[in-house]
Amino acid sequence: MKYRHYSPEARVVLVRYRPQAASLTEVLSSQLASIAEAAAEANDATGVRRRTGHGRIGVMCAIDSPVFTCVSHLASEPLQPWAASSKRVSPVVNCGPHQLCVYSLGVQSEPSTAAQRLFDGLRTLDTDISWAGEPSACDLILVEEIPDTGIGLAVMNRLQKAATGIIEVGSV
Repeated sequence: MKYRHYSPEARVVLVRYRPQAASLTEVLSSQLASIAEAAAEANDATGVRRRTGHGRIGVMCAIDSPVFTCVSHLASEPLQPWAASSKRVSPVVNCGPHQLCVYSLGVQSEPSTAAQRLFDGLRTLDTDISWAGEPSACDLILVEEIPDTGIGLAVMNRLQKAATGIIEVGSV
């Protein structure tokens, strides 16, 4: 039997930071609209009504990265105290009409930490977060790209297999 990698139920999207790219707000709106459209099509095809409404977004990133800075600006509550606490999972916070939870991949200068936390982060965000007081699945997991040298190459290889796409984000 061929070895099979864990693949989350949520849509996984790789995030690249590029200063000239679209804002994170625009990108999130686009991704969540796409998920809502797919859910509506599934409702029509099966006759079963699925959850609609606000998106649940998981973000896996380094706590000293531009992506974390962008996410922090969008969150309704400050994420910096959580980042300083060395905990892996942030509290669920509001991000406009959506809910957001960050999973720390450590700091950018230590890709080995990201490698150690990759599987746990995907699994935690996909199944173990209490969204609005009740446990349920995440709609979208955004994972920050890390440099693909050394152990980062293995991490990126695994992420590219799990990801449904790659997006570039700039500012908030």
